[in-house]
Amino acid sequence: MKTNLQFSIIIPHLRGKEILKKCLDSIKSQTYKHYDVAIIDNGTNLQVERFVQLFPPNFRYIRAKKNLGFSKAVNIGIDNTKGELILVLNDDTELPSDTLKKCSRLCHKYKSYGSYAIKILSFNTPTEIDSAGLMFSIRGYGNRSNRNIVGKNDQSIEVFGPCGAGAIYWRKALEVAGKFNEDFFFFYEDLELAFRLQLNGFKSLYLPSITIFHHRSLTMDKYFDQKVYQAIRNSILTLISSMPFELLKEYKIEIIKFYLKLLKIIAKKGYLLTVVKALLAVLYKLPQYLIKRNSLNKLCSLNMADFKNLLYSGPIEINFPNETLLIS
Repeated sequence: MKTNLQFSIIIPHLRGKEILKKCLDSIKSQTYKHYDVAIIDNGTNLQVERFVQLFPPNFRYIRAKKNLGFSKAVNIGIDNTKGELILVLNDDTELPSDTLKKCSRLCHKYKSYGSYAIKILSFNTPTEIDSAGLMFSIRGYGNRSNRNIVGKNDQSIEVFGPCGAGAIYWRKALEVAGKFNEDFFFFYEDLELAFRLQLNGFKSLYLPSITIFHHRSLTMDKYFDQKVYQAIRNSILTLISSMPFELLKEYKIEIIKFYLKLLKIIAKKGYLLTVVKALLAVLYKLPQYLIKRNSLNKLCSLNMADFKNLLYSGPIEINFPNETLLIS
């Protein structure tokens, strides 16, 4: 039975209620009202549950029994909502009041796409672009390094995929390509999903007129060692499972050089043990991801020429606390 709901907003939550309040207040103030909200509380905080109950009935609180990570929490939210469009948000984002109205109009205008990236601005420095979607490099690594290049565009353009801090998906696209990979606790889960969507023929469009604000890295610096582990593990597993053989063969030298340089830099920064643990985790998961690779390639409907044009060849930003390094 068709529902009148158009948007389902999914918000994984870990921290206290103050930052979440700003996010929920900005949603409540939307001029567009056809939405429901699922807040999945990985922090299992009773105060947060009571706080969410003060919002309208379309704001639903779901308590996790433990910290399930980003991917699992989002998937629970997707399973417990009905909107044909899914908006995934970090709990430290804020939306201008016309955000959903713009999203509805533009997503229907460009309905052939599977996902949409939006302009995410730094809350404290609104002129600074935090994300304009994700890129994937010929060096076999993806992140937000293209944000300043893409962010200068006033017109909608294709990108590799949306950043998980503020990402829009058609539910029907996720039903084909699959939801977030629950093997990725946090970090790189949006990129891996973007790759699967691309392999299944679902392109992604950057919509520069839709902006939200992100408080950024309120928690990440505290867990930076875990971020390093997840980044190495998940990026290599994504490369193994998703990168078409033709492109692995063509860019193998660039890929090997980049990862050797990346791992050397990370080790010199004091994370040698973390690098070793991440590489051992890749070896442990290798058989599983080779099987996954075989399944993905059988179903692949990728236009290789178009996909190659989408790949990024510029310098890649690697962020450390209080420092950003460029690897070319």
